[in-house]
Amino acid sequence: MRRSLSADDKGFQTRVIAFIEAHWLASAGQSDTLRLQRWQAGLVAEGWTVPHWPVEFGGCGWSATQAYLWFSSCAQYNTPQSARTGVDVVGPILMAGKHPDAQDWLADIAAFRSRWCLGIAERGHHLDVVETQICQEDQENWHLHGHKVGVDIQRCDWLCCLAARPPAGIPVWVAVRVDASGVKIQRTGTASARVDFDKVVIPHTHLLGDAVGVLAPDQLALNPARVLYRARGLQRQIDVLTEIVADFEGEEGLQQRLLALAVATRGLLALEQRCVDAVQKGVPLPVPLAALALRGREIFAQLGELQMESFGYYALPYPDGLLTHNEGPVAPGDISETMVVAMAQQAGALDEEFMLSRTTVRDQIAEQLRLSGTQDQASHPG
Repeated sequence: MRRSLSADDKGFQTRVIAFIEAHWLASAGQSDTLRLQRWQAGLVAEGWTVPHWPVEFGGCGWSATQAYLWFSSCAQYNTPQSARTGVDVVGPILMAGKHPDAQDWLADIAAFRSRWCLGIAERGHHLDVVETQICQEDQENWHLHGHKVGVDIQRCDWLCCLAARPPAGIPVWVAVRVDASGVKIQRTGTASARVDFDKVVIPHTHLLGDAVGVLAPDQLALNPARVLYRARGLQRQIDVLTEIVADFEGEEGLQQRLLALAVATRGLLALEQRCVDAVQKGVPLPVPLAALALRGREIFAQLGELQMESFGYYALPYPDGLLTHNEGPVAPGDISETMVVAMAQQAGALDEEFMLSRTTVRDQIAEQLRLSGTQDQASHPG
């Protein structure tokens, strides 16, 4: 960070870097599975799996500056991402909804004992819950009908999705075992699948909470603990890509756009740091959180376009399903395909607002500005 750190924060930063070196960088060369296991075991032992959660649910109680140092360092050194659906969607739902079994479920999420995926709407229907209904069967059980798209469902034990609850059709968050009777999974891609629900029995305790207020999808997606720490990861991806294409002949346009994107990312980093300072001091944010999230998404999208232009289909994490040939200036022999895939997967992990469309973010900004203008008029009548 540009501003000077206190002695305590400098000590914390040293501790963070030492932890990353011991539990991640030192395992370079081992298999991905072993590296992930070593990283997760270290997090559990240190108690750092969910540092941004409230202390009573397993969080660390870090200051805004300490959280920034941790998340930005993880992004800089490309450490594995936490299981985001469980940590950033299911966790907040359980906390805010005051679920009776919240402590047990949260403990399993924090210890990596349960794996969650998100069931989202079909393409073109932003979080539509109309086609997925949950109806009460008896006093203890409900039936789930409809379908969703499960993201990374092959790695998960649980699926969390929205369903409409009669009679008013109020959307409610539902926890579904992926191996439950009546759940049918049809692969639609390497990382996703269509999930059909046919009279799936849902115990009453698996209704996690109504999707209103703090449990609304847009509010869950705008998680300050994630939105404020994106720039370092983007910056790392841009630096790597810039180094790779630096000596390409006839690609001056690509190099110039990368330079412009690097400047934009430094601007995002400065905004993040200002917001972290504001949180630390308990004063209003200098920019709406939604605006910060939107800017990060725009830079991410531009980075993805430049990666595709540079690598063609080698920039995709799962290129085997493509039927067309669209290689960019980087040929397979120029760079390890494993490295290219790792870059693409890391960049993809940065796109954390999987539930939040740009239109939704812009609508939120407009609403905040409208309310601000209304308040100004009330303060200065006439």
